[in-house]
Amino acid sequence: MKRVLITAGIHGNETASILLAREIKGWIEGSGISNVEVLPEANKKAVESNQRNNPEDDKDLNRVFPGKKNGSDSEKIAYEIFHKAKEFDFVIDLHTYGENRVCIPHIISDIRKDYNRNLASRLGIKYAIQTKMSSRQLFSEISNIGKPAVLIEICGANTIIEKDMEEVKKGLKDFIDRGKEKNTTFFDEYEKIRPSDEGYFIPAVKPGETIEKGSKIGTIDGKVVISDVEGTVLGIQTESTYNPESDYVVSVAKTPIKNSN
Repeated sequence: MKRVLITAGIHGNETASILLAREIKGWIEGSGISNVEVLPEANKKAVESNQRNNPEDDKDLNRVFPGKKNGSDSEKIAYEIFHKAKEFDFVIDLHTYGENRVCIPHIISDIRKDYNRNLASRLGIKYAIQTKMSSRQLFSEISNIGKPAVLIEICGANTIIEKDMEEVKKGLKDFIDRGKEKNTTFFDEYEKIRPSDEGYFIPAVKPGETIEKGSKIGTIDGKVVISDVEGTVLGIQTESTYNPESDYVVSVAKTPIKNSN
């Protein structure tokens, strides 16, 4: 029987993914399922503080894998999680989008590897995106040792979108129960749109919409922001102040891979 590890709370302010993992954990325990383990609060101190980074060392836990046995607090946590995850056949890491952002449910993984693409196709989530990061995250480090691993993004930090949580919960339950392939669209790349102007951003599109090159995606202090790419909107900054040095306004999945399931 294949063993599955589901993690959440690597970033402590990602409320929706933590709540979802708790629900899945309760369902698993109530159903007597023995081949699935859930860690809803992987970065417990960060969860208790409702902040992204570990308050003990201010490190981003998902940037220090595979960790160090005798390192900082975050590196020790990463080391323990990574060595636990190595014992499982599948690793699924639940996350949300960042502050002042929301997204549609989507998978991020190295989908050029057949074993990751196969896992992604069985989770009941419509979109899967090729990662730009090849190391230091839990899913990428597990993938690098030859085991299927994905990251799932939902909602936004401290933002609850019930229908999206239900979609992902159903997909995970179906995977655990049956694990059949679903209808997934794979994208080979995505782009974050970063206008040069600073100011108050008001979005004009929603996650999941298809946009054309040259179309309006919002305004910054009343000035229209135009997309320079076409594709599917994965996530967008909500109505809030935009800083071009640290933010982006829209993330767009650009290039569908032919012959997606």
